[in-house]
Amino acid sequence: MNKVNNVMSDTKTTIFPVLKAVDLFLTLQSDNKDIASAALRSLVHVFTTLFNRDAMTSSRPQSKSKEDNTETTEANPEEQYKDWLHKRYNDCLRCFSRLIETFTDAPTVVQELALCSLMKLLQVESNHPLRKSDAKRYAFPVNVLNHVVAKLLSRRQDMTKLIVRFQEYMEHDDVRFHVLVQIKQHATNLNKEVPIRGSALN
Repeated sequence: MNKVNNVMSDTKTTIFPVLKAVDLFLTLQSDNKDIASAALRSLVHVFTTLFNRDAMTSSRPQSKSKEDNTETTEANPEEQYKDWLHKRYNDCLRCFSRLIETFTDAPTVVQELALCSLMKLLQVESNHPLRKSDAKRYAFPVNVLNHVVAKLLSRRQDMTKLIVRFQEYMEHDDVRFHVLVQIKQHATNLNKEVPIRGSALN
């Protein structure tokens, strides 16, 4: 009986924050900066809580699928629930990433909060990886950093102020290493685009 009660308790403590998160995704799309900022903070709190409870950590191996980091093989209900959580988490990352390019007239408000929120989630995920590994090696959340670097390297907007804000995170060796890797990849992709554009002008 105690075991059943424990299971019910665990379910309640994970499902309620998730239901709150689903509702907050809609609030995050508000044009009101105060409302969007409040939704940002709340979503960070929700997923931080889930990570700290290990509700996000799956025992299944990393998926080979590029979409939502899910597998096509069958899984038990608990693992299916965690796969669903991973999808909602990825939705959250994408929403935060889009906000970095929103409210351009006040970059120190919502944009900076979105940037810091992504880095907060990166820190939490690094302590509670989405997938367990038998290798017991440090798994850096590259996917989270991808969302940040891609926006900071935007050619459509001046991201100078946000880049200055981001510099404090570059003091960490692992962050600095993966940022440099992504910048190199970004530069490589730009070089590949140049011949294509040049040939179009001929």
